[in-house]
Amino acid sequence: LERIVANGNQLASIEYGGEGFTKLRWLSINDNAIASLKVIDKLDAFPALTELRFQRNPVEREPEKSVQEAAEAERKHPDETVSPHDVRWQVIARLPKLLKLNHSEVRGRERSDAEKDYVRWCYDRYIKLHMDGEAKRIPTREEIGKEFARYEELTEAFGDPADTARLAQQHVLKNKLVSLSMAKGAWPPDAKKVKTKRLPTTMTVGALRTMCFKLFRIRPNQQRLVYRNDADDVEQDLSDDMKQLSFHGIADGGELAVHKKQS
Repeated sequence: LERIVANGNQLASIEYGGEGFTKLRWLSINDNAIASLKVIDKLDAFPALTELRFQRNPVEREPEKSVQEAAEAERKHPDETVSPHDVRWQVIARLPKLLKLNHSEVRGRERSDAEKDYVRWCYDRYIKLHMDGEAKRIPTREEIGKEFARYEELTEAFGDPADTARLAQQHVLKNKLVSLSMAKGAWPPDAKKVKTKRLPTTMTVGALRTMCFKLFRIRPNQQRLVYRNDADDVEQDLSDDMKQLSFHGIADGGELAVHKKQS
């Protein structure tokens, strides 16, 4: 059996256990009840399927005309329903063996673009579904791959958006500066003796000690650094030279007392 026409049969899902249909290369499932793109993922199990007809299924929602309509559509369609414009590249990206979709040949450039768009879509979709739309924690490739077919495979070819997000996050941290007021001895000091510096939150405590030595002439191994933030008025010793300032919650406007340890 090489061709199946299953149009207008109210099909909502397709299950294939891998037995039979080894020569099926052409399938038409127009005008059915398919409301999720995850159904399309299952078609990849057919080893010889290269041509597909897939139109007028509920997975295609009407395009929105405004931001408000888009938000309402997103609320009504929590699954992977997409606009008719997006269905084609979604199907192409999910079915790597597909050569023709809805009478139109799938060319190399179109496939490449579709797969790149799909990778980005999967990442953004995962953030939206599981992190309230904000990537407070960058998800792993494996986490996203468990939910979206071909994600791990395609990120090997086109790169992982999570890697880009991590680099961007590191760049932001590296370039985030906080204003820190420093003085020798107990706080509050003589205002004239306060040194205010803008420091990156990625600076280590060890590097801070070196700076304090230059400012206050107390050798690093003789320093006791005590940080205090006006917001909570809690003091903490900065004792681990390997920790970054961000680890200690060093915030803009914080105060640092540089004590000389007693011999």
